[in-house]
Order: sequence, then C-alpha cells, then structure tokens
Amino acid sequence: MRAAHPVAALVGAVVVFAAPLAHSASAVVIVFEAKAHVEPDEQSHVAHLFPEGAEVSVSEDVVDGWRRIRLPGGMAGWVREQDIQLKSPSPTVLRNRSTPAPAPSRRTGAIYVKDLDHFVELVASDPYVHREAATLERDDTIADVARWGGLAAGAGLMFAGLIPDDATGETDQTLLIAGLGVMGVGALVGWIVRPTRNDLIDVINMWNTRHPEEPFTFTR
Repeated sequence: MRAAHPVAALVGAVVVFAAPLAHSASAVVIVFEAKAHVEPDEQSHVAHLFPEGAEVSVSEDVVDGWRRIRLPGGMAGWVREQDIQLKSPSPTVLRNRSTPAPAPSRRTGAIYVKDLDHFVELVASDPYVHREAATLERDDTIADVARWGGLAAGAGLMFAGLIPDDATGETDQTLLIAGLGVMGVGALVGWIVRPTRNDLIDVINMWNTRHPEEPFTFTR
C-alpha cells in the first residue's frame, strides 16, 4: 500500500467525506473485511474497515467498480463493488392513502315482488324483460275490463228484465237470460286473458337469469 502523508490523507478525507450520498442503497459486506478508501483507488488511504455481514449504506451509482459508502459519523468513502451485495429494496409503504372501499351493490338480497304492477316498475332498466312484463300487465287490464264490464252490463240487463211490463205486469225473461249470459262471457274472457301466477314467475325467472346479482322473488 502506498504510504500517504498524514496531512494529505486528512485533507483528502475531509474533502471526500464532507459530500453526502445523494442517492443511497442498502448493502451487506460479503468479504472478510471491506476496506473503505478515501478515494476510488486501492493505493489510497484506508479510512475504515467493515467486517463481513455488516450492513452499510452505499451510493446507487458505480464509478469504475467503486461505490461511495457512508462511514461511521456520517462521512463518506469508497468501497469496491465486488466486496458488497445490494439488498433487495423494501416494499414501499404508502401512507395517508387508504384503499377505497368496494362500491356497495345496489341490492343486498332478493327483492320481493308484490304484484304485476310492482314488477313492471322494478324491471324498467331491462327493455326486454320490461316488454314481457308490460304485456302481462296489459292482459291483466283487459281481463279486469272484461270481467267488471261484463258484470256491469249483465247487471244492467237483468235489472231491466226485472221491471214488470206495463201491459202484462210480467218481467222480461229474455233480458234476464241475456244479462246472465253477458256476465258469464265477461267472466270467461277475464279468466282466459288474465295472466297466471306461473306467467309472472316465468318473467321473474327471465330477469333473474339475465341479472343474477339482483334477483326477485314473488310473494303472492
């Protein structure tokens, strides 16, 4: 090793050690002793000896096979790249940044359908299912008109048939029979046209198949 004048070595150490490590990395000494020199030169003054396994802080940049190393007391020197091994960087911990909570689902369970009108409102977001539900609602309206219309018309005829004739004093049996017939036809048409419970369940199942995350259940 080249002998260095004590004053020159001291001056060199002050100049080199005074500069901080701009960007440092963690490393471990992998040789029996790692010599920290005041310059990136084997012949320069040895400022410190690091034992094997010592954890050290070195520069990220390599200069001709040398890295700057932080010495005890905060000063810096130079160590050979082959004498150390960089440690894997620790996982970055993000602070003051919480993971956003998952958006809550629109529904937490099955929605219970009270009747056909209620179901038509619930499925408005799906044009296909809404069209099928609206068709059932229309048929249900037609059935009500036929039943109640036939009942009203038949009752009117029967009432008229019960009024005695001014000449004979007899009731009109024809009107009575016609009234009964009109009520019967209205009830029959209403029964044929009215959607059944199974019809509604079929459309509900259609929705549930297309939207399994938002199921419906019929309560009636």
